[in-house]
Amino acid sequence: MLLELWGIDDPDFKQQWQKQDWPLLRQKLETLFLTRTRDAWTHLLEGTDACFVPVLDISEAFTHPHNRARGLFMETHGVLHPAPAPRLSRTPVKAGGW
Repeated sequence: MLLELWGIDDPDFKQQWQKQDWPLLRQKLETLFLTRTRDAWTHLLEGTDACFVPVLDISEAFTHPHNRARGLFMETHGVLHPAPAPRLSRTPVKAGGW
């Protein structure tokens, strides 16, 4: 699926389990990654079944829909920070309670 999305028809990638070829494949992937911006890759891959997530800076992480939907960040006294983990259903953590 990923190779199709990327438009890769390189037979070397069909031998992905051959460890001796990994340096070559890594170089090919690195070259490919450099052909688009992070946002262009995100637009292409987000919402597909490819295992993919963009690397976000902290301000982007606070506002990303995935993170907001899961409550991964919380605000305490006007400051955003990561919410505590793990989340326990019977003993939820409250802001300032740790």
